[in-house]
Amino acid sequence: MLIGIILIVISPYLAFLPIIASGSLALKNKYTIKLTPYNSSLFLLFVLALLTGAMNKSLLSTLSSLGMLAFWGMGIYLQNNYKTENSVEGLFKLIWKVSFPIGILGIVEKLASYFYDMTWIANYFWSPNYVPKAENFRIYSTFGNPNVAGGWFAFMVLVAIYLIEVNKDNRKKYLASIAVFALAVVATGSKGATLGLLFALLAYAFFTRKKRTKKALLGVFLAIVVLALLSPEVNHELNSRNGLWIQCLEMFRVKPFFGWGMMGILENIGNIHGHNIWITTLVFFGSIGFILYTIMKISTYKSLLMLLRRGHRVAPLLGAVQILILSHGMVDFIIMTPQGGTIFFGACALTAGLALEYEKYAAVNLFGK
Repeated sequence: MLIGIILIVISPYLAFLPIIASGSLALKNKYTIKLTPYNSSLFLLFVLALLTGAMNKSLLSTLSSLGMLAFWGMGIYLQNNYKTENSVEGLFKLIWKVSFPIGILGIVEKLASYFYDMTWIANYFWSPNYVPKAENFRIYSTFGNPNVAGGWFAFMVLVAIYLIEVNKDNRKKYLASIAVFALAVVATGSKGATLGLLFALLAYAFFTRKKRTKKALLGVFLAIVVLALLSPEVNHELNSRNGLWIQCLEMFRVKPFFGWGMMGILENIGNIHGHNIWITTLVFFGSIGFILYTIMKISTYKSLLMLLRRGHRVAPLLGAVQILILSHGMVDFIIMTPQGGTIFFGACALTAGLALEYEKYAAVNLFGK
């Protein structure tokens, strides 16, 4: 698992290797597939994406749909291997261990940008719509886009807070990492990630029952607000998405049922996505896909509420991650990327897996024992 996490974190090009490998292991080991609303709707969303790509005669969209299948397979793997709080906590510790030096690398990248033109980093990543500027440079670290980097580092702020909460020893290193990850979020210049993290911190404080954690969360919240207000990377006029959203909604009007496929926005407008989860989903998959996505989310929220009622200590973190993705998704769509998708689909799968202790669903094994 450690090698897989390293591959996911160090490069968007390598991230799909462990995602595909986890699904392959689920196939090889003939894991049981629980027919939860989350698992079923995500698989159906893959089938829809595949058909929509073919209907639109788009090879790129058809091939991209396989990414949905890969995330579905990863979810089956996670649900069969991470069934307890301790196992999930161990997974988060591994992710933190790999991400901490990457956060430091991001800070070094930002410091270097004050003395050198660091825009050459963009040459190593595919990002047709974003052109970096040397002035107020937004860091990439090992992620393919500053917004994806911001989302990952925001996720790690939440994980570090959780690790402080559940570990009595070695809290100083986790505390230091909060500072590193928070600075890295701001250095990415991602308004979506910054706002998403602020909402997630408030949600975490609402979900947790520990007063000490609530105080810590509010302290981190205030610190990030100050950092964001002082940062020229974040504290600038917001680029309006209105024009893009109007174009996307017009595309949805033309094909309201099945959509344009996962590369439809790129092929017709020139943007990779619609910079909004709901609008992008409508354009990619039409109203049918939007319904499937909504079922996925409702299922995840129901499982999360059950875990919170049962007092699972990891539930507040998982809830905060959902709010992070939801808030960030108002102006972005990082779940389309391998690294951003790992956060979203991974958190949903872990939530569904933990809730299976209390929820009963039919199960199948497509390949037999």
